[in-house]
Amino acid sequence: MRSRFSGYALGLADYIIKTSHPKNACFQKDLKTLKEEVLRFCKETSFENLEILDFIEEKNKAFVTFIAYLKTDKKDITFTEISHFEKQNGKWLYIDGQLFEGIRKDL
Repeated sequence: MRSRFSGYALGLADYIIKTSHPKNACFQKDLKTLKEEVLRFCKETSFENLEILDFIEEKNKAFVTFIAYLKTDKKDITFTEISHFEKQNGKWLYIDGQLFEGIRKDL
């Protein structure tokens, strides 16, 4: 999770794509479009901080609850997410997440 946040902060679109599971809805788009969207998001966003609230691992599945402190155009777009990862060939891949607007430490 931390490495993906860093990947976004550094604009590493290829890394974000590489660490996304093929089941991820983003893969419904062609990879060129996906890469352009990730790069645009990275460029327009300031990645202020990441706070991990919880981590649950079950064999080849994991759930990470975190708060991503982000800003864009001086607007706070902080969100809380419960991310779903699956391990394939020894690597954790992001499948999807449940998003909550703002800071939620009650999940």
